[in-house]
Amino acid sequence: MVDSLTPARIANLNLPQAPDYVSSNLLSILYMVQPAIPHLRASSGRVVLVSSGASSRGYTSWGLYSMVKAGMNSIARTLANEEKGLSVWAVRPGLVDASLVSIALTVDFDARALAVSHRHGQ
Repeated sequence: MVDSLTPARIANLNLPQAPDYVSSNLLSILYMVQPAIPHLRASSGRVVLVSSGASSRGYTSWGLYSMVKAGMNSIARTLANEEKGLSVWAVRPGLVDASLVSIALTVDFDARALAVSHRHGQ
């Protein structure tokens, strides 16, 4: 994940940096998974993506991060629907030691909502 965008309210986002952030944190999943699909099919493989509870909540200053994580969850659901022989997971590990944690601790939210796993497909 590229953590090059400073978290900010939507009104204050650095929009010129947003396409690179979305490409690095969301589209990169497609570039990684698509060429692997034939191999995953042959082995009844598994895809595990690291998501976040922020994907389903509206935390102040986390709009772009939340958007890419919600997009990741959508990719997981769609891939599981399209590739019935694969197991696809979007794992939400809870708070991790990352730069967003210091911000998370200053924003009013329920940390328990961040730690959930969603299994999609088989």
